[in-house]
Amino acid sequence: MSNKLHELLAVKGNLASQANAEITNLVSLFEKQRHIFSESRVIFAPNQEGAKEVEESRSELTATVPGVLNGAAPSIAKSMDAEFQIAVTNCDAVADVVFEDGTPLMENVPATALLELEKELGVLQKLITVVPVFDSAKGFQPDKSRENVWVARENTKTRTKKSKRFVVAYDATKEHPAQIKEVDEDIPTGTIRELEWTGLVPPVQRAAMLSRCDALIRAVRAARSRANERVIDSTRKVGKVVLDYVLGTGAQT
Repeated sequence: MSNKLHELLAVKGNLASQANAEITNLVSLFEKQRHIFSESRVIFAPNQEGAKEVEESRSELTATVPGVLNGAAPSIAKSMDAEFQIAVTNCDAVADVVFEDGTPLMENVPATALLELEKELGVLQKLITVVPVFDSAKGFQPDKSRENVWVARENTKTRTKKSKRFVVAYDATKEHPAQIKEVDEDIPTGTIRELEWTGLVPPVQRAAMLSRCDALIRAVRAARSRANERVIDSTRKVGKVVLDYVLGTGAQT
């Protein structure tokens, strides 16, 4: 039964973990348990005529180096085969990047390139989300004299200065004189024109960039999914060939 690329990608990690575990165990075995590969006996032979030899100690051989290497070989070979088959299939696993409305953008993009492109688009997406925008309430319009510069609606204010004058608080009567008091008064002295320019972008422009980025990410993901539908040639194996050559033991996969 043939597997598709995405199916082998899903188990590649497990196969690699198993192979690494086998190698780690072998390293520990070779470094710390060398005694299991040896057998020894200590025999005492009395000088007395007719006395029998006595075995004083014995250690049994419980494993051989070729044996444990051959035992680990299948897991190591399967991991090698998976990596090899994925790499070979990736050479032919291509797909077109097409938007959801059917508009094509890129043709025959390899699966590995699509994976990297998806990662890079994720970084770009995060960047766009922090692009600063100006306050639309200020009525910004493009500045015709400078590229990518916006000019706000002009705001005018009247500038005043404080002045004092005297006013009659109470008119004079037969009994009392008129009462005068001092009051503050704002006297216009001119007009202030507030002008503002910005190199930020309008909120709608950032929203459009994010929308296009999102659409492209979805298209790339869909393309990668199609590329990963490519059927694996499971007959192409290197694990046994490599281990047979290196170990010289005819390892079985």
